Amino acid sequence: MLKPNENGILSMNDHHGLKNIFTRFCLNVRFLITLIALTLVPTRSKANGQLFFEKNTTIDTLDVSILDTVPKPVLPIYGIGSINQFLPEEQVITDSMINFSNYKFGGDLLNSVPGIFIFDLGSFGQSLGVTSMGLDARSIGFLSDGISLNDPLTGIFNLNLYPTEHIERIEVVRGTRAFLYGLNSTGSVFNLISKSKKAIRPYSKIRYSESAYDYGTFDGMFSQDVVRGMNMMIGIQHPTYGGRFPNSEYDAWSVRVKLRYNVSDDVNVFATELYNQTQLGLNGGIDPSTPPSLRFEPLRATLRNTDAYEKVTRHDIQVGGALKLFPDSTSITKLTLFHSTNLREYRDEENRISANKLFVTQDHWSQWYGIYLSQQLNSESYRLEVSTDVQSRGVIASPTINQHIETATNFRGALDILLSDQIHSSHYARFDRYMNNSPLSYGSDLTITPMAWLTIFGGYSTSYRFPTLQEIYWRDSIVNGGNFSPERHHLFEAGVRMGDGGSSFLELILFNRTIIDYIGILQTNQQYPFPTLRFDQQPKHTLRGLSTRASLRFGDFFSEGRVQYLESPDNTVPSVFPKWSADVGVYYWAKLFTNHLNLKLGVQSKLLSSYIGAEFNPQASMYLPNSSSVPNSVGTLDLIILAHIGSAYIHFIWDNILDRQYFITPGYPMTDRALRFGLSWEFLD
Repeated sequence: MLKPNENGILSMNDHHGLKNIFTRFCLNVRFLITLIALTLVPTRSKANGQLFFEKNTTIDTLDVSILDTVPKPVLPIYGIGSINQFLPEEQVITDSMINFSNYKFGGDLLNSVPGIFIFDLGSFGQSLGVTSMGLDARSIGFLSDGISLNDPLTGIFNLNLYPTEHIERIEVVRGTRAFLYGLNSTGSVFNLISKSKKAIRPYSKIRYSESAYDYGTFDGMFSQDVVRGMNMMIGIQHPTYGGRFPNSEYDAWSVRVKLRYNVSDDVNVFATELYNQTQLGLNGGIDPSTPPSLRFEPLRATLRNTDAYEKVTRHDIQVGGALKLFPDSTSITKLTLFHSTNLREYRDEENRISANKLFVTQDHWSQWYGIYLSQQLNSESYRLEVSTDVQSRGVIASPTINQHIETATNFRGALDILLSDQIHSSHYARFDRYMNNSPLSYGSDLTITPMAWLTIFGGYSTSYRFPTLQEIYWRDSIVNGGNFSPERHHLFEAGVRMGDGGSSFLELILFNRTIIDYIGILQTNQQYPFPTLRFDQQPKHTLRGLSTRASLRFGDFFSEGRVQYLESPDNTVPSVFPKWSADVGVYYWAKLFTNHLNLKLGVQSKLLSSYIGAEFNPQASMYLPNSSSVPNSVGTLDLIILAHIGSAYIHFIWDNILDRQYFITPGYPMTDRALRFGLSWEFLD
């Protein structure tokens, strides 16, 4: 049925109303295709030794002597943005996997990673609480082409700010080695490698998606070789969301530019900029005073705050290059200069219909910049990587912590020794100088492959997480910090991987993590409108459990899933996390009509055991233990249809087909039953 939102506008929350949305979709796509078509006029020219032909030109009409003058193409250096070229395939999310994934934004892609649990707020644009094996986002490093994206103030990164269509692949490093690649990445590292195109002819791509409550996303990209070896790529993204509940609307613009010049086969240079500007309503979720029977009713539920919102303006710039100074083509030298700024404007103003008599104005302006240098040396018996970066990280201005700027310096190295075809060991270390502390992190692991289908691995590491500027300096009526020393993490892990290289795969990992001087978060008061919090350093905190994932193909039928078990001997984790969590998908996946249609059709399910969860404080952008004693459990089902036809990818998703009413983060109702559909279309000339 059609339900009006708070502005009286009709929105679709079921299969009814499909006609109106489909009509708007067709009008938008027709306009976009017409606009792109006007820019893609094929030409014929000869410049810098490259030929461009019209569509009706055939090779038979060309003079062979002209072809002889075409110089050998310059090949790009592979892996410029990679943190480890030799990661096994199960630790990489490729572009082909992304195209056949159910996602609204980049954060949804992490659902396929074992050990990851996400506190979802059920509203597009909100900052998700990504956790890895029981560690929150303060211990997870997000990188772009090897450069940190995490804000120095809070120590976290909002994945809404990175366009998914800008991602070529995602490198995932968990466990004992994760600390090596980023400051405070003791839990996991996600390296988002930006797309690099080689387009002699103009290349364009659009992605459009639409769903209930005025959700819509448009992304457009254009790529063209400007001169021989130099490619220019520009893109723009505009996601919007009207909101299921009052004060949850989202409107954002993202613009990206990337230049890459392949000077020769041995020298590549690049420059990128990513600009974001967003505005997001922060209603704080459903007020606990709302009767349970009304908490999922958009027009009858009481929200914590109808005035608060945030504006984020962010710039990320990188300039650098890669060189091959050694005979081995994988021995690459990389140098990158980077500069990032993040301005978050938080407001709680009397500018809405139902004012809450609160007035808060806070502008938090962060900045980090520096230089990164790495060198790889590879041979048949070993792989060596050494790197260093020096950067200035800090807060330029903030009403809660004033100005604090720190210099961070680190040196890191990793040596992989290939003892035989079946055995190799890895040894790695990282030295940091930051906040008047100089700890040394180190670790080792061993991998044995006794049979082609079986791999056994295990390792140990000691690593450190530095307190964030928010944890140390933020002091007001909402957050209370303190003078903390760095956390020290001791991690043991062991596991097996089994697979035949095609139809079946199984991975099982057991881990035990002990954290000394753990910086925890405590809820201090259910103050209106948001609960207040205090950071507290505890002598010891232990996490242990297992994560597993598996896939199986039988003919045209394919199933995949991941399961995580997590516990803490000190009984702090079960109140926040579900002990058991699982994501499972079963599909019919086949190429039909003489391979012209690649179709993936099936269902996805999320299952969570009973847990209480964590509350979200929008003013501090922080998740904290929930004071409620009411447990929550989840079981949902989504219908997935993904298809590749020619140059187009089509997605048709029926979210929550059972119309289950549930929370993942307390107070934030998850999506009710709704249709979402759209397409991604490439224009190759």
